[in-house]
Amino acid sequence: MSDLKAHIALFPGRTARQGQLPALHPEYFQVEERTLPEQLARMAHVAQSFRFYNLKDQPQGSWAEYLLADPVFLAAVISQTDTQADWPRAKALFEAALRAKPGQSDDYWQHFFELGWQQVEQLNHWYTQTEKLIHASPLSHYLKQLIKTTAGPAWQRLYDDYSLLTSTWPSFHNALKSRIQLPALWAFSNMDGESEENPLVSDTWWSNLLLHMKALLELRQQVIEQAGKYLDEALRHSDMSPQTGLILSFLGLMEYPKALLNQATHKHLEYYYRQVLGMRPEPPTAGRTWLTFTLPPDGLPLELPAGTRFDAGTLDGEGSPRYAASGAPATLTAAR
Repeated sequence: MSDLKAHIALFPGRTARQGQLPALHPEYFQVEERTLPEQLARMAHVAQSFRFYNLKDQPQGSWAEYLLADPVFLAAVISQTDTQADWPRAKALFEAALRAKPGQSDDYWQHFFELGWQQVEQLNHWYTQTEKLIHASPLSHYLKQLIKTTAGPAWQRLYDDYSLLTSTWPSFHNALKSRIQLPALWAFSNMDGESEENPLVSDTWWSNLLLHMKALLELRQQVIEQAGKYLDEALRHSDMSPQTGLILSFLGLMEYPKALLNQATHKHLEYYYRQVLGMRPEPPTAGRTWLTFTLPPDGLPLELPAGTRFDAGTLDGEGSPRYAASGAPATLTAAR
């Protein structure tokens, strides 16, 4: 058998699952699809509606401040920040400002730089929140270093672009400068300086302007990804306060009714197709293939019994072995 070579061209069969409609797969639609980080972020958001009142019956903070004092909740909130629309919006505003007629581009530029300022405000807000954590967190150190070494200079470049435009076009209102208030961590020596360079004479300047915005957006995305990694690490090692551990215990218990709830749509479809319509899933079908064999020129006839198995590679590239078996006995000879 060692000299026998089989050439296989497999026509795959179909499993019982592949014979079902996609809508009948249990995971096609789930009533409760939120992950644990999404649930934690949602709890922190809802907690803003639950306010504390002091002895004078005046509102003083909310449950959100209590939850966000724990690194796990803060990391969850940061990691679930949606940023997908920011870069397309920045490009759209930039291109619209360039296409606009003279005197009509001010609003586009204002919104463009407002978007950059929003990134800085959010980064600074996250850093401020880490300073209020009930115990030291690697997230706080990471944000502080990011602002000092990368985010701060990135914002400086974008702010210089803004200052240059406001000095070049008097009609471009300098409204953003009056709102900018950042802690010393963000401060740079030339934050209030204005360049004498005319941006209209350099195509490179305009290209760099969009790149400066992109760099700032990418930095915020880095923070979001880092927060997700920290959250995974904290959950894996139970690095959290007792009250957060208690909340996570309740969320863990909720996984059981959640699993039952997510079966509702699947069971409803199963009932409709099987009981109401009387349909049954098609059974699995075996794959078929034609085998050709090559014997040595002086080889003797070889009897091949039915059911002889041949290696047919792996199943869907997943590494699981797949075999083809002969369906009938055959006698192999060297004759052509």
